[in-house]
Amino acid sequence: MSYKQTTYDFSDGRGAIPAHQHVHPDGTTGGWVADSAIIGAGSSIGAGAIIGTEVRIGAGSSIGA
Repeated sequence: MSYKQTTYDFSDGRGAIPAHQHVHPDGTTGGWVADSAIIGAGSSIGAGAIIGTEVRIGAGSSIGA
């Protein structure tokens, strides 16, 4: 998946880190995801969800949707 490189401050004391907004299978924009997180194919990350560093989410999952 390609996305515009940007950063987001997850308010965890690390400051802004590389992150992106998740793109759902239907093309709509979801919540913020740290670039170090692994999001399984077909997953949905709700617009208000925040997925921090080193997180793994299985394929087809729905978080905060």
